[in-house]
Amino acid sequence: GHIRRLRASLAVHADHGSVMIPRYAVVISHSPSLALDERHAWSTGRLPVYRSNGVIALTSASVNKIDLSPIPGLLIGDLYNRHGPTEPLQVIPATVAQSLVDGNLSALISGYWGGYVGFVETSTGAMVFRDPSATFPCYYAHAHDCMVFASDVSTLLAMCGINPTIDWHGIGQYLFRFGLPTSETALAGVKELLPGTAMRVGNRSAEIEQIWSPWDFVGTRQNRSRDENIAAVRRVIHACVIAQARRYARPLISVSGGLDSSIVAACLREVVTSVTALTMYTDDPAGDERNYARILCEALDCELLCHRYILTDVDIDAPCSPHLPRPVGRTQANAYENTLIDLAAEHQSDSFFTGNGGDNVFAFSRSAAAVADRILTTGLGKKAWNTLNDISDQTGSSLRQAALATRRALRNRRSAYRWRPNKRFLHPNLVEELEGIGLTHHWLPGPAGALPGQLSHIAGILRAHQSLEPRRSIIAPVVNPLLAQPIQELCLGIPSWQWCAGGRDRSVVRSAFSASLPAEIIGRRAKGTPDSFTAQIIDLFRSGIRERLLDGNLAKGRIVDRESLEMVLREPRISRAEDRPRILDLLDTEAWISHWMARGSASGEAACASIFSFSQ
Repeated sequence: GHIRRLRASLAVHADHGSVMIPRYAVVISHSPSLALDERHAWSTGRLPVYRSNGVIALTSASVNKIDLSPIPGLLIGDLYNRHGPTEPLQVIPATVAQSLVDGNLSALISGYWGGYVGFVETSTGAMVFRDPSATFPCYYAHAHDCMVFASDVSTLLAMCGINPTIDWHGIGQYLFRFGLPTSETALAGVKELLPGTAMRVGNRSAEIEQIWSPWDFVGTRQNRSRDENIAAVRRVIHACVIAQARRYARPLISVSGGLDSSIVAACLREVVTSVTALTMYTDDPAGDERNYARILCEALDCELLCHRYILTDVDIDAPCSPHLPRPVGRTQANAYENTLIDLAAEHQSDSFFTGNGGDNVFAFSRSAAAVADRILTTGLGKKAWNTLNDISDQTGSSLRQAALATRRALRNRRSAYRWRPNKRFLHPNLVEELEGIGLTHHWLPGPAGALPGQLSHIAGILRAHQSLEPRRSIIAPVVNPLLAQPIQELCLGIPSWQWCAGGRDRSVVRSAFSASLPAEIIGRRAKGTPDSFTAQIIDLFRSGIRERLLDGNLAKGRIVDRESLEMVLREPRISRAEDRPRILDLLDTEAWISHWMARGSASGEAACASIFSFSQ
């Protein structure tokens, strides 16, 4: 199964010296002296790279590190100068480092970008911070008298000596929140330091603050012409993708022949001689995008691998994300992940590149929010009429339908985005409890006068955050270059009506790369979907799915509504299309719970002793 694949791939990557998984741990002690057992540090594969009286940092050999000396601190990960060379920095100016100690991160955040976590020691404790892009993970937990931060849960648990246990409330919350990020996870005691935030750790306190806000960039390019914005988008995307591509010699990129992955592939091909592309297809024509993928790869002169989704690659007892503290993913994703893992071993790939986040950053929308934004900004008139026509063309709706949708958007206008939970198949008692708590995130409330399209754009970016650590990230870095901070900030500044100009979604970026990609890719309107494969999974594994969902941990814990599930699973064919992915969500969650319950039992004895010792 998937474990054998991971072991085989790890062995192949190790044989060729190409394992480049960025792993780290930062331990902040509240005691005067902290002594780390070096044997345990070595057993985790992390080497001590920083040590003081109150902080120890360990990293894997492949992680880039920036020593802030003489300032007491360290940056872990890749950092790029916003206006400099496209190479990871090894040092930063002393004035920037000094500002960090003073508690001011604005010089770092505004002048640099990348995927990183950093820390500095101050007179009142230590401050740990994470960049805004969401591409460099950071989890944390309390361990005895320490606060431990780590790149991944396995490192975190090993460093803390924690016995992993399920947070059942966290499971219910995750299923209800429907992709809305939160610092809470589904493992007790494990939390996430969210992108663009910092934690100040004192002797008896830990306070989290926001160090970056998308609202600082919203609308900043509203007065720029569309041509100016097109040129800026091309320049910034090109620079960011190439900067991240230079680190790798043999990337494997997932392509669909769609716009976002094609842009990444085109930029990759400029600096990497050996690019291998993969497209997955279903028996149903709606999920077969090979023709577009071939057009792309022929134009770029790169190798294309076409692999069919096959049911034998699906194990309903294998979670999609056994390495994460949340049950992220659906059961059908195992077929995709297994194929990528196998091919990475076969082709000795040193990284996985994706176009993930493109729809989100490029303001893909099928709503009338852009028309509402236009009316609220320039009033009723020719400009608003043009945008109404654009939305009608893009969505295939009539002008009357688009106008009615615009009226609803204006009538329902609010200053905070209303995130819709997914209540389907959840137990009524759980839904009632969680509805009382509400759905919040510090990015969702906008300032007074925030436009509907701006709120939707930021919500869209948030939706990308929890899909950035797929299972293949265990064997090689997964690079999502379109979520780079400069790209996000630039795209947030462009008004919503420019993104749908000409009746095309993501219109600005289509125009930006029209000279670099085949006309068939730029002009493509439809998106492929593997929905038929999800239906095949449910049909084939119907009895196993019934057993696991009706008599499993979710049902016993009254997280799911057994009665409503039983009613749907009794049907010869599930009639509601949206129920199929939800059922596979729940099935994967059940597998994730079983995985962590077994892992917790197996590590119980080891968890009794921490790897830290303290001396006065």
